[in-house]
Amino acid sequence: MKLHNLTLITFSGAHATGKTTLLGDLAEELSKRPDTAVFQTESCSSKLFERIRSGTVHLPAGAQIPKTYDEINALGLRGFFQEALPNALAFEIEAALLRARADHSPKGRTFLLVDRWFADIFAYTLIESSDATLHERVLGRCRERLSDLFPYLLGHTRLLRVMNVFVPLKASNFRVEASDKFRATCDRALWEQLCRDRWTDVVGDTRALFVVTRSNRKARVTQLLSCLESPSPDTTSVT
Repeated sequence: MKLHNLTLITFSGAHATGKTTLLGDLAEELSKRPDTAVFQTESCSSKLFERIRSGTVHLPAGAQIPKTYDEINALGLRGFFQEALPNALAFEIEAALLRARADHSPKGRTFLLVDRWFADIFAYTLIESSDATLHERVLGRCRERLSDLFPYLLGHTRLLRVMNVFVPLKASNFRVEASDKFRATCDRALWEQLCRDRWTDVVGDTRALFVVTRSNRKARVTQLLSCLESPSPDTTSVT
């Protein structure tokens, strides 16, 4: 039996804006509600790296298996990794949806929370590589997986609502910890600009995009709950 009511909520933003914290805070709050189930995806980049290391994802001929995440760049695998991420993200969403159907009564309300979205993948591709051909390939893969993903979701629920949450730098007061990892030290303002400027190119439109305006953790959750409780033209019904 299909789920009765599914809400997909994605979280985007530059490093150290508090988006993952917000995801966790919202999940905790939603879990307190009766007849409500909350599911989260695992990090698509971490899971993809695990599958590469285990040998379940085949690398290009002659490529060396990276032992650490940082070796992806050192071994010249960044382009391969970025091209594989759209599939990895879609896989984690689909896997979480199957868990929801197996573990939750279809009569209740189900929330599926996703850390990162396809626009994030493309923004990181733009900032990490100057290869225009790679940019186009990753953009194409993001669009393809999105076009496949929504029919898949609609095949598992009677009612689908999508909400894309963006956490901007100007609404963040989180401390940036010192790190030598590239994604933790890249220009956050440039990343944010690339993600926002190219959002429509990747996702198709911004109707479901909700931009957080508060920096306080409780106030952020209140903002999202208020939006979730309001009628939305982005709700899609199927029979």
